[in-house]
This record gives sequence, C-alpha cells and structure tokens, in this order.
Amino acid sequence: MKLSIISYGILLFVSSCDKNYRVVPPLDKSKTQTIKLCTSGYSINVTTGFHLDSCTIGKEGQIEYSIYANSVADTGHFKAYNSIIIEIDQGQRLLDKIYNWGSLQEKVQSSIGKTTAVWKIFKTETGRFVGYTEAPKIWIEVSAQKIEQIDSLIMIASRLNGG
Repeated sequence: MKLSIISYGILLFVSSCDKNYRVVPPLDKSKTQTIKLCTSGYSINVTTGFHLDSCTIGKEGQIEYSIYANSVADTGHFKAYNSIIIEIDQGQRLLDKIYNWGSLQEKVQSSIGKTTAVWKIFKTETGRFVGYTEAPKIWIEVSAQKIEQIDSLIMIASRLNGG
C-alpha cells in the first residue's frame, strides 16, 4: 500500500513536469510582406491581410507595436480585429504582466528568433481568444474572435526579426 502511494506521487510529479506543448510552426516566409517596426531595428513578416497600425509608448515606457488584420468582424457591439501587439524593451524595463483573461484553454510553443516561446491561450468572458508569450526583452499578445485563428497569429508573430 505504501509503495503504491509513493508510486502514484512519483507519477503525478513526473507528469506535471512534462513540457511537451503542441508546436505552432512559423509562417511560410514566401507568403509574406516585411513590415519594419518603426525605428526599433525589428521587423516582422506578415501576410498581405495585415498592417502596422501604430507605434506608441506604453504606460511603462516601452514601445508598443500594434498590427491588425485588414478585415474586421462586426460583433454588433464593437468591431473585432484579429491583432498582434508587440512590446519591445529598449532600455526600459517591461513590468510583469498579470492579467485575468479568463479560462486557460491550452499552452503551445513556437520559436521567436532563436528562442523557444511558450504561449498561454485564454478564452475571455466576451468569447474572444487571447494568447501571450514573453521572450527576452519581448512581450507579444495575439487576439482573435475564434480559437482557430490564434495559431495563424502565432505563426505571424514567430516571424519577428531583429533586435
């Protein structure tokens, strides 16, 4: 009996350490256009259906880049764009981000540059889906109306270059 309880505890510990997430591959570069992220030294390859909307200074002093889909879904209350928000630390510290986005749906991984990024994907109270990841000096959020669209946004975000 003691042995089976110990074995069960070891099994729980080993299974909780498993970090094998579903992998989202980067977007095929041949199907993209390059957008320079203002004066940051970074660029991103996006499909022709996206544009750089703004480069703004965030509340912590970081530079924030907003990339939106050209098409929009009208929800009746507001227009919902699929979006990619990228914050890059350029000498100013990015503060820890703690959001309550709703229920965690899954974790996936992708590569951003030479870094493996783990994405947390949430379903919000409004039914939208939000994913985010942090890499050294970079924080990226993707947002879509449907969970099936999140992978496409992560594929685009994985094409961030430079620095």
